[in-house]
Order: sequence, then C-alpha cells, then structure tokens
Amino acid sequence: MKVKGLVHTSFPWLLLRVVGVTGIMGFVLWFFLRGTGVERISFAFWVNVFLMLWATLARVNAWVHLPERYWRVHNREVRLYRALRLRYAQRFLARYNLFNPRLRSGRKPRDLAVLDQEIRDAETGHLVVLVLVGVLAILALCQGRVRLALALTGFNGLLNGIPVVVQRYNRARLRRIYLRRNTGF
Repeated sequence: MKVKGLVHTSFPWLLLRVVGVTGIMGFVLWFFLRGTGVERISFAFWVNVFLMLWATLARVNAWVHLPERYWRVHNREVRLYRALRLRYAQRFLARYNLFNPRLRSGRKPRDLAVLDQEIRDAETGHLVVLVLVGVLAILALCQGRVRLALALTGFNGLLNGIPVVVQRYNRARLRRIYLRRNTGF
C-alpha cells in the first residue's frame, strides 16, 4: 500500500537538512548536558526526546528504507500484542495524539493508503531512535554508568519501543480493514 508522492525531497536538500538539524540538535544536547550532567535521569529522558525531534525534523523515513519483509506483520505478532494488552497503550496514544495529527483515517481507500504510509513513517522514526538510544545505553554500560544505561533503556522502551509495537499492531489492523473493504466482507 505504498503511496507515491508522500516523501518527496531531492538528495542535496535532504543531506543539507540532515546535517543542519543534526548540528543544531547536537549543540542543544551538548548545551543541555553541560547544565544537567550526564548522571541525571532527566538527561536520559531528554536524549530520547531530542533524538525523536531530530528524527522528525531530519525526516529519517526519507533516507532509511527498511526491507519489505520488515513491514509484514505476522499473526503470531498480533496474538502476542493482544496478550500484552496493547490496546490500552494504543487507546492512550490515540486519545492524546499530540505529536502526529496525520495519524487519523478517513473512509476512502486512498485515506487508508495514506494512513499506512504515515504509520510506516512514524514507525521508522521511532525504530531509528530506538536503535540509537540502545547504542548509547550500551556505551554507558561499557563506561560503568549503570544507572544512566538503565534510565536510557527505560525511557527508550516507553518513548520508542511501545510506539514501534503499537504502529506494527495498527498496521495489522489497517491491513484487515483494507482487505475487508476490497473483498466485500
């Protein structure tokens, strides 16, 4: 259900945007680090927030392309998500959707395709930040900063891990709706 024309940027402009946003966010994070110190739990929270803002502004979904097999959600996953009671997290995120108002659906098939692309974009951003913060947590653990590593991992799970899983679950539900509308069931 890929929709053409949603992600449209030329490479030089995209590279300039990524470098510029990375420089600005790096400076802001460095400035914040000087004020709070790396051992504070608030630092772990703000690293996650700043990296998510970076992923949004740099449009990581335009330059990170995951293989098609990643996007397939299997029945085992859906059963696991149901067993984990993921619907509660999903309802919470849907009710307080402050960050991405485009994650709403209309009634037309094109709206479903656009929603699928928006879900993929959001998931890609969260997945990139999940990996980056995971690397930072491993580096903190290697330096003997166990408290920082635990804080990074905890906030990473809450702010990026849960949204990735919710987006995967939403995509599976969206696929069922799309198939139901197209097959007449």
